[in-house]
Amino acid sequence: MTSERFELADSSIKYNSDVNLTMGSDDSRRRGGCHVSTPIGFVLLLLGLLIAVGVGLIVHFAKDSDINVVCDYGSSSSSSAAAQEQCEQLAEQGNMGICSKCPGSSSTSSTTPPPDETEGTDKVTDVRLPDTVLPLHYDVELMPMFFAESPEDFTYTGKVTIYVKCHKATDNISIHAKHLVVKPSDIRFEGVIPNSADPRYINMEIDKDREFIVLILSKNLVVGREYKVTMTYSAVLDNDLKGLYYSTYTRGNDSIYIVTTQFQPTDARRAFPCFDEPALKATFNITLVRPTHLISISNTPIIDNSTTFDQDGMTFVKDIYQTTPKMSTYLLAFIVCDFKYLSAYTANNVLYRAWATPETVNQAEYALEVGVKVLTYFEDFFNISYPLPKQDMIAIPDFAAGAMENWGLITYRETAMLYEPGVSNEANRERIAIVVSHELAHQWFGDLVSPAWWDDLWLNEGFATFVEYLGVDFMHPDWKIFEIFALSEIQGSFYFDGLASSHPLYVPVGHPDEINEIFDTISYAKGASVIRMMRHFLGDGTFKRGLTRYLRSREYDAAFHDDLWASLTEQAQLEGKGHLDVKRIMDTWVLQMNYPVVTVTRDFQNRNQLRVRQERYLMDPHAQDSGKYESPFNYRWTIPLTFTSSKTMKTDHTDADVHWLDKEEISKSITLGGNELPDNDGWILANVNQYGYYRVNYQLGNWEALVKQLEDDHTVLPAINRAQIIDDAWNLAKAGHLPMSLALKTIGYIDKELTYIPWSTTYSQTSYVAQMLSLTPAYGAFRRFMKSKLTAPFQNLGMNNTGSSHVDITARRVVVSLACLYEVEECRAEAKRQFKAWMDTPDKNPVDVELKSTIYCRAINEGGWDEWSFALKMYKENNVASEKSRLLHSMSCSDSPWILNHFLHIILEKNSPIRKQDALSVINGVSSSTIGRPLAWRFFMANYDKLLE
Repeated sequence: MTSERFELADSSIKYNSDVNLTMGSDDSRRRGGCHVSTPIGFVLLLLGLLIAVGVGLIVHFAKDSDINVVCDYGSSSSSSAAAQEQCEQLAEQGNMGICSKCPGSSSTSSTTPPPDETEGTDKVTDVRLPDTVLPLHYDVELMPMFFAESPEDFTYTGKVTIYVKCHKATDNISIHAKHLVVKPSDIRFEGVIPNSADPRYINMEIDKDREFIVLILSKNLVVGREYKVTMTYSAVLDNDLKGLYYSTYTRGNDSIYIVTTQFQPTDARRAFPCFDEPALKATFNITLVRPTHLISISNTPIIDNSTTFDQDGMTFVKDIYQTTPKMSTYLLAFIVCDFKYLSAYTANNVLYRAWATPETVNQAEYALEVGVKVLTYFEDFFNISYPLPKQDMIAIPDFAAGAMENWGLITYRETAMLYEPGVSNEANRERIAIVVSHELAHQWFGDLVSPAWWDDLWLNEGFATFVEYLGVDFMHPDWKIFEIFALSEIQGSFYFDGLASSHPLYVPVGHPDEINEIFDTISYAKGASVIRMMRHFLGDGTFKRGLTRYLRSREYDAAFHDDLWASLTEQAQLEGKGHLDVKRIMDTWVLQMNYPVVTVTRDFQNRNQLRVRQERYLMDPHAQDSGKYESPFNYRWTIPLTFTSSKTMKTDHTDADVHWLDKEEISKSITLGGNELPDNDGWILANVNQYGYYRVNYQLGNWEALVKQLEDDHTVLPAINRAQIIDDAWNLAKAGHLPMSLALKTIGYIDKELTYIPWSTTYSQTSYVAQMLSLTPAYGAFRRFMKSKLTAPFQNLGMNNTGSSHVDITARRVVVSLACLYEVEECRAEAKRQFKAWMDTPDKNPVDVELKSTIYCRAINEGGWDEWSFALKMYKENNVASEKSRLLHSMSCSDSPWILNHFLHIILEKNSPIRKQDALSVINGVSSSTIGRPLAWRFFMANYDKLLE
């Protein structure tokens, strides 16, 4: 699944919706999937960013264009007290409860979940099904009834027959079901081959806490014998974006309804009684009953639709689907709709169809192109043929995740699949390529081989997140997409994994609420980052062949992460790399949270030696562990290290260049090859191309040498490492390892930079300073400093630089966004001019497609009700999902409190033009500004119950 992303101004600053590590999934995913179940996650994050690293940011200016910052983080006690005071100044009177959740508070962490209506009651944790009976096959028939005048009257009925085999003697059978009406009289039980000695079905019990239906039998089942359970049932068809639900879109003044599904992780039980655990795989025969004027889609092709009948004045047809492969319940999908499709065949003759509403289906052309090519690429990469005869993709109007990898029928949020040339931009195209590639990677890693339980969710999502970049790199090698990986995945996870409230990749979970909580940045981005690291130290070929070995050994089955480590180790040994014990290495990255900072120092007495030392990185070194997760390795890691220097300048490292710092070692000396180290005034660079999941610190002299290299000729260093130097220095400064003055020096050269990821990293890190200073007298000088750094790159890239490459467009976008933010006059004037021209001719939008978010936001920020209401009108009238998303975000850029309040309250209107799935984006957007933050908080507190609905 792909987590849905919340993007600011189409810039590099992408906030995943999975911002809060302790909260459940939102529209995410699926990267396919990042996840917050309620708006408080982002509000707390913003407040946490303001105070997490300490209390004092004292700014001294030597000149208008120079800025020196000294940070005094103080002792743990003073930092905590001051952070509490600062939090109380930020919070609105009467809402001081948030301050117990701020970093620095002694009571809890910034990732504490919101109040729960079940708070004070214990949730059951032993929610796993007994292993007494195992499913073999299901016959499922569903008939959704969504034709009543009011959606409140929508329902569905179903019938399921489950064929099971007794594994251990038992006189009862537990089956998952939730929100289904099953009467005891509607249950039948018998042997697959009837026998008078078989147990009889006596009664049904309901275990609501565990979401079980328990069939009570007259005596024990016989081990090894097969039985079948048949149930008929009914349920309310809701629009809660879970299980089987209805979605809506408009055609003129009419509301058009469709029925769709979202089962991951534990919601197949909402559609039909089943053994709803990923390891309990079975085959499925699906029958969907629909009116003749609609169509249905499921995981496999239709093999028969000849049966029709009349009911309630309508004619219905039964679509009977080909038997599925052995698969997990969460990967099933059922859709009834009036959609149209585009189609093509892959090079290996797999039918690929892209479905969308009749009005938007032509916008699916690019996603179809990506899907057809990347599916074939993955067949070659995994060296395993795609096992189904067809692959469908469908854009759902109401969809909580970004996308979902249902086997053979991938569902998408419209913004993750639909692209309209001339309206959508390169950021939209990149996002679609990434999400499509992510979901297709899951067809092998997650669908063909599934996790034995959700505690290994990271194995599913981390692998799909890493492999998605391989697919996009194949599709668009000129995009340099692995530079984006360093930004989105490594930097994206470093923040959250640098908190004491993080969690290990492998984390025990039981209750569905706990499972939903780990669909987060750690599982996706950190998982991908350590897999990329593993690929590097194994070598590309060994890694790929080891994956194929793993997939073939566990296909149509479930696996534990140790199974993967075993296959990769076996492959490494076959290829003469017997020194690599993958489990021993990777356990240190998977079984404990956080990550190390590696300090590299020169031994000037021995010109070929370096000293390396590891320690745990925490953004707040004084933070107290919750005690929930204990490190089995005392927060030490087995770390693959790579180096280059101003003397060698080698950056094309392979697994042969890796040096190791073992988990048993705090520090060690490393001897490099002859004459690899430079003279005393040269520099050393560790973690070349940032393959390793760790930060790097140096002696101050080496930092100064790196800064000088950036100023003299920054292109000597790879773009990934230029961004890494900035990111590491700033975050080491926040944690008290470096003076902030040195961190600021790392962006001293930035006015010469024309590459995306260093600028994006600068945007992210300076946003922290801007937030800290926004209410202080020093803010004006800081803005002048930023403006001085932006003038030259803005003039170089410009606002009318058409025909640029993808990488140039991304750089231009972030520079222009910053230039307008820091009031470069030409940027502000051009933004207002282009937006005004659009207001004058609404049917013809002249705004540069690549700069729309910046221009919309700046014009609305400096305008008033006319500009804001025009954006709302365009939002209502537009049918391009990416354009609607931009307009929705831009409306939060207003600096008028009454307009922002009006915007917030629109999401509560009965017939709101803003979809339920987008409500969090509105709150996130409003809360991202100093003016909007208290408004969003008050709105959230006043309407908490309504928002939960």
